[in-house]
Amino acid sequence: MLFPDDVEAIDAEAIIFKEDATNHLPSESEELKGFLSEKSQQVKNLVKRMGDRLHSLVSTHDRPEVVRVKIKEVRDELAQSGQHDRNALEEASEFLQEKWEDFQQSVSRTGKRMKQAIDSAWKLLTHKG
Repeated sequence: MLFPDDVEAIDAEAIIFKEDATNHLPSESEELKGFLSEKSQQVKNLVKRMGDRLHSLVSTHDRPEVVRVKIKEVRDELAQSGQHDRNALEEASEFLQEKWEDFQQSVSRTGKRMKQAIDSAWKLLTHKG
């Protein structure tokens, strides 16, 4: 989570964060720790396999609902192979859907905070001149 105080400078081309701002962000492995430590190795493997496949399918321009559909498509591809337990596959798919939803909410909150920080910085800049 980043806060307005983490912003060092704002100019027309970039927002520069203080050097220690990234200390507020958890690592990806920390994000997965609670879920994956409680799940079977099969579910863990499916999450990784689905994530690897999604990495090649998801574009930076995809809308959130498109990503949700792609997660379902990958789940269905793996289900059709008949090589995976359907319950484990469903758990892995639900996990990825939940993580995607969490990510979307986090981005939304961060966007709102960034807008507030930019608005505050703009007010400071325009009132000084």
